Amino acid sequence: QLPQSARALQDLADFVKVKGGGLLAAAGEHHTPAAFADTPLADVLPVVPLDAAVPRPTPEDRPLTDGYRPQLTPAGQRHPIFRFSPDPAEADRIWNRLPPLYWAAKGYARKPAAEVLAVHPDRPAEGGPGRENHPLALQQFAGAGRVIFLGFDETWRWRFRADEVQFNRFWLQAVRALARARRARAELKLDPAGPFRRGDRIGVKVGFPDDAPAPPDGAVVKVRVTRSPLPGNPGGDAESQEIVLT
Repeated sequence: QLPQSARALQDLADFVKVKGGGLLAAAGEHHTPAAFADTPLADVLPVVPLDAAVPRPTPEDRPLTDGYRPQLTPAGQRHPIFRFSPDPAEADRIWNRLPPLYWAAKGYARKPAAEVLAVHPDRPAEGGPGRENHPLALQQFAGAGRVIFLGFDETWRWRFRADEVQFNRFWLQAVRALARARRARAELKLDPAGPFRRGDRIGVKVGFPDDAPAPPDGAVVKVRVTRSPLPGNPGGDAESQEIVLT
């Protein structure tokens, strides 16, 4: 239902590249990245189509019976859209118990600057030497904004019984991650992610996007930490300190 006029698609691309907006593109059986191969959106998507043919839906008399679970890459394990719990061990347990998916998009390859978040567990990547598995979730910074691509469309399976909270969490976190593209290109990460108690040791990391040069050697990267008064203590003083990162 997306307007296919060049103007509408150029507006979307400019929303990402110029305005710093976030865009999520999810493939389905009736629509894959090949539909945008010759449009302004091709520049911002983190994948490049290998076959411009119209996708063929799975025949109804041949249902998909082999399920799979996307395999998270180290970048995907750290990415907020797959952060099902602040505790990494608990997040892994949640991920490994979610119902499997069945359909996956084909006919595309990742762009060199794209960051792969999840891959197919046993299908080799297309259009390459085969040393990588087929990418199913990718992100890429395009201009001032960020684009996430999903090569699957069955997250509704994660709504089964008590796991509906995980379905909701995934999509809320996806929207929040894309909305943050408007704020800053650098990402601030804490290890552990919290909650914290007084006296806890907290690691602070700053990540810079893959498509922009990192700070030069010798550059000083600083993080300002401010602790506000506790609720109910309006007279308390805020404490602030500056951390210089290696």
